[in-house]
Amino acid sequence: MNIILPFNKPIEAYNPADAITTSILSGYNDRDELINCLWQTFSFAFEENNNNYLDVHLWHQSAKISRKMVPRVILSKSTQVSICNFLVEALQNHYYIFLVLDRAKIKIFDNTTFFPHLVTIYGTDNINKEFYIADFDGTKGYVFLKIPFNEVNDAYHSIMDKIQNLPEAGIEYDWITNIELNKYNSNLCTTMREETIAEEIGIMLQSIYPANIDNLYNGNIARFNQTKFISVPIQNTLAGWNVFIELITHLKKAIKDDIFIIDRKHFYFFYAYTLLLKEKVDILSLIKPEGEENKILNLRKKVEKILSCYRICLNMGLKYLLNNQTEILERTITLLEENTLKLYYAICEFKEVLIEKRK
Repeated sequence: MNIILPFNKPIEAYNPADAITTSILSGYNDRDELINCLWQTFSFAFEENNNNYLDVHLWHQSAKISRKMVPRVILSKSTQVSICNFLVEALQNHYYIFLVLDRAKIKIFDNTTFFPHLVTIYGTDNINKEFYIADFDGTKGYVFLKIPFNEVNDAYHSIMDKIQNLPEAGIEYDWITNIELNKYNSNLCTTMREETIAEEIGIMLQSIYPANIDNLYNGNIARFNQTKFISVPIQNTLAGWNVFIELITHLKKAIKDDIFIIDRKHFYFFYAYTLLLKEKVDILSLIKPEGEENKILNLRKKVEKILSCYRICLNMGLKYLLNNQTEILERTITLLEENTLKLYYAICEFKEVLIEKRK
């Protein structure tokens, strides 16, 4: 039996781990739950090969999506279950599969050496023996592919060969050593929860670091260094509004010293957050409280204008990554600073509107 689970391009997508929830919710056209997700921003820095990296995230959890982890080692010890059979059975039970594969073993990719990469499997064509895979490409966003069973099998076991020699793996290796299964619960009804959004804004403005984030990393991040996976200590963990400040600081440092590494995620972060804020404001504008119509309309216009400027910043940032012209990066940072200040005031204004609605 063939099965294809609903899975669309998400509202925000700059990182595969951050986008899977919104892709599932978009597949079910569940806009309310997309808005209700408790979105939190956090970041951390780390050093590798004498370079300084800043990893930024829009992190969220949905009450409608259950999540479980299946250790690869359990499957490897079973002689009765092949990985492809396991994946097909999971899909038949309506689980989305999030796991690391070696791109070098998949012909459609141009990698010739070992390349661990997260993908989402959302369907199977059992007649042609192919999986439907959503692959997040760093420059193109999502690419939707059909990959033969045998290539997925080889790509999976190539990862297994690398992780079998890991020393007692800490939780920072979970994204490599486990298979993540996600299931959408359509029976759980949700409506817009102003209290959740208000809580989210409070966390943002106070820069409160989510306690459960530590359980994802435990002070380290797993990286692949030429021949093996290694654990790298993370530094300077930040959350909320401090992430925006730190990100702009990191970009400024990169102008003076090329050991501070920039990637497209840095530029997209501003745009992605504001796009989600716009979605929330749009929903609120449909159920605007009496007497607040003009205030909400003006707020919506402000957020749309900031979003438009961040789109320009994103395009300029991508242009900088292509040609490495310092002048473009300097102009981009100036525009980011101007609009990030405006964003702060827009968030504060949004909080006031929510407070008024809840009275």
